[in-house]
Parts: sequence; structure tokens; C-alpha cells
Amino acid sequence: MLAMPLTVAQASTTMMALINSLCAMLRTTPFHRENYARLILTVIIQFYQRCSDRFQTLITPQEANSDQDPRVALGAQWAQIPEMAACLSDIYHALVHLTTIWYEFT
Repeated sequence: MLAMPLTVAQASTTMMALINSLCAMLRTTPFHRENYARLILTVIIQFYQRCSDRFQTLITPQEANSDQDPRVALGAQWAQIPEMAACLSDIYHALVHLTTIWYEFT
């Protein structure tokens, strides 16, 4: 069975738990403090690099259809479809409305 990739939120939560654990070890261990600090920075840098690589993979143009510009990523092509823009606009306005209602009741 193949492992499914984590979403950014799940990966961020897991990374924060790891960093919290490393920080706890850093606080309780009187030796190798510099190595633990370096390890924490390495974890953060590697997480950033993985997120950046994934983002670049998602936005890099793939094989183009015959009627579309091969230099434009799929997301940019979708943004040009009027039906997609209308749908996203409706979703955005619904979320703004729900957020307003939420803050009125809290």
C-alpha cells in the first residue's frame, strides 16, 4: 500500500511536534546544545525546501493540450475560465459571510 502525501497543514503540524520535542530535549540536555540548535534549524530548512519543491511541481506547466499555451501552468489556464472564476468568487463570498456570522455569535 502506498503512503499518501501529507497535506501542508498535516505536515506543518507534524513538523511543529518534532520541533517542540527537539526544543524540549535542548532545554533538558546540558551538552550538545549547539548540535540540537543546528538540528532544529536543519529541520526547518528541509521542510521549507520540500514545500517549495512541491509548490514548484504543482505550478510547473505540464504537457499542453493542442489548444492551450504550453508555457502556462494548469492553474493559470483554469483562472481564465469564466465559470471557474465565478465558482471561486461564490465560494469566497460564502466564506466571508460565514466568517462574519461566526464572529457575531462568538
